[in-house]
Amino acid sequence: MCVSAAAADDAVAVVVTATRVPTTDPHVPAAVDFIRLQDLRSTLPMIDAAEVLGRVAGINTQNRQNYAQDTQISMRGFGSRATFGIRGIKIYVDDIPATIPDGQGQGAVVPFFTVDTIEVLRGPWAVGYGNAAGGVVAATTRSASAIGGVESRALMGADATRITTLQIATPPVPTSPARAADMFSGFVATQRLTSDGYRDHSRVQRDQTYAKLVLGLAPSSSIILTANAIDQPDTQDPLGLTRAQFEADPRQVATVATQFNTRKSIRHRQAGLVWDSRLAGLDVKAIIYGGTRAVVQYLATPMSAQLPASSAGGVVDFDRSFSGVGLRVVNANGPITWALGFDTDRARDERKGFENFIQRGTTSELGVRGTLRRDETGHQRANDVFAQANWVIDQTTAMQVGVRRSEIRFEVADRYVRPGNADDSGGIGYASVTPAIGFSKRLNTSSSVYLSASRGFETPTSAELAYRPDQAAGPNFALKPSTSKQWEAGWKWIDNVLSVKAAAFAIRSQDEIVQATAVGGRSTFQNAASTNRRGLEATIDWKPSATITAMAAITAIRAEVGQAYVAGGRIVASGSRMTAVPRGNLFAALRWRPAGRDGDGWSGWSLGTDVTARTRMAADDANTTYAAGYAAFGMDVRYRWRTFSVSGPAASAVEIDVFLRGDNLADAKYAGSVIVNDANLRFFESAPGRRVMFGVAAAVRF
Repeated sequence: MCVSAAAADDAVAVVVTATRVPTTDPHVPAAVDFIRLQDLRSTLPMIDAAEVLGRVAGINTQNRQNYAQDTQISMRGFGSRATFGIRGIKIYVDDIPATIPDGQGQGAVVPFFTVDTIEVLRGPWAVGYGNAAGGVVAATTRSASAIGGVESRALMGADATRITTLQIATPPVPTSPARAADMFSGFVATQRLTSDGYRDHSRVQRDQTYAKLVLGLAPSSSIILTANAIDQPDTQDPLGLTRAQFEADPRQVATVATQFNTRKSIRHRQAGLVWDSRLAGLDVKAIIYGGTRAVVQYLATPMSAQLPASSAGGVVDFDRSFSGVGLRVVNANGPITWALGFDTDRARDERKGFENFIQRGTTSELGVRGTLRRDETGHQRANDVFAQANWVIDQTTAMQVGVRRSEIRFEVADRYVRPGNADDSGGIGYASVTPAIGFSKRLNTSSSVYLSASRGFETPTSAELAYRPDQAAGPNFALKPSTSKQWEAGWKWIDNVLSVKAAAFAIRSQDEIVQATAVGGRSTFQNAASTNRRGLEATIDWKPSATITAMAAITAIRAEVGQAYVAGGRIVASGSRMTAVPRGNLFAALRWRPAGRDGDGWSGWSLGTDVTARTRMAADDANTTYAAGYAAFGMDVRYRWRTFSVSGPAASAVEIDVFLRGDNLADAKYAGSVIVNDANLRFFESAPGRRVMFGVAAAVRF
């Protein structure tokens, strides 16, 4: 899965593969965008998904400024109810899934500091990725280049923020003199982030290493090996703020956060293998991956809430192992091109819960691991098969059809059975067929229109299945998958100077999964009747001259509850807004390079400015609380110096980049994200005020 182009600035030559069958962008009947990160990496920290994905229409990113919880991302409303991490959106890095079978994932797994391109697919064709595919984010790290080198980067900013990155790459070299086609290349990149955080009790240290090895077996065959490691010990969690706290001091922290020393430790390891070959005129790709993820999280659950025998305590401790296998066969030639494949994915959680206190006589020590209160093993299994065909009817008209069958199985083995805490073991399976169809029509060499439609589904996550709203024993197997029908119409104009993509969409879901209760530290979920989402998106990329580039991404969406329902004793009325889905989003950027652009090798000054704006959004299902809208302005200045030297048959280059960036220059006071339906009314997570960051990077190519 990737985006390729004949030249860096040639928008016409872009080939989209997220729709399974490689197709040039004007022919794709879908809203799909790609981002090249090379220039962004020069003036942005590259530590958070919001920096990159916030510039894509249809996406709402909420930078929590809380590395214990990860950035919230939603696409056209899918994933907006996630209280932690990402759900309802599939994430891939170099073809390896970063999402487990129930649809949960973490944006922090993506090594943005070494990613070259990101392809974002949303709308009807995302259902081709199965369960909980409200959208797809596919990242591709740097590819093998003609030269190797060493790159180092250091950034310094407010709140003792320090970011250091080191990358070492080897140029392609023959593995044997007799077979020059068998090439070896690769890189290893590592990044360290340390910060005290904008808010109190927000300290973080995160180390991430990503490695990629490419082995060319023949002119049309290769093996790609990848490895990803993350270590993030004792990241402090400041929790949310009530409205009164936010208005009084957005940098403060909830008292219970310091009382219980709320924090989270993460250890993530993952490896993958992708075999890519051309056999009998067909493109064949096999994928194998596996890994582990260990998390220990200390919550602020009050001691009184842990008294019931059914309480899971206030410390979460789980060890996850995950693995998967996939196969793709693609025929990319002829008037009818097609793709066939299957995916099988597994996840196993050894999950324990402990009290977050120890009683010592008449005193209590808080924020420590106490008595065991939960002990279970959870399994998730997904088996999917899919097929897709693209029929070029004539030189201007094409039709695409696709279908996927998904089977997902959840099982829980409860080992913590006590009086008052009955056996919560059990299992349940879900299955669905998700079809999609689309038509595209080229109007001329630059423009095209398209129509597409699909039916999708989203199962409950393992966390949503854990407890029943009536507090009875056993998992919440009454929960049904949410189903959706999507329609989209779009227009594209793509040439080397101007690219405009516009889409209108409508989504109707049934049995939407919503929060039912939040009692004693347990959140439970139920199915609501329906939701309706209608919206418009537009993305504009403009290169009026060799010195100026501009872009804008605009989203307007109306996401509402279709039928009233009752949750936790409260009525959620028909027409209520979906939580964390603003009706309007805007990102716009302008860049000026006085010396002009020269592909990827330009030198000299660069000046840029950007604005991010969002309308207000609901923080709870009943719409009693809103986060206000805002506009935040940023600006950067960059100088790049590059020189070449030739020694014998080899050439080397030295590059130095220096930049200064300011964010939220008008010092707007706003909530960067909301914690949806927070039981303690601590909905708001503050965005930083005016910030300045300085960075320098140096690279030697050889």
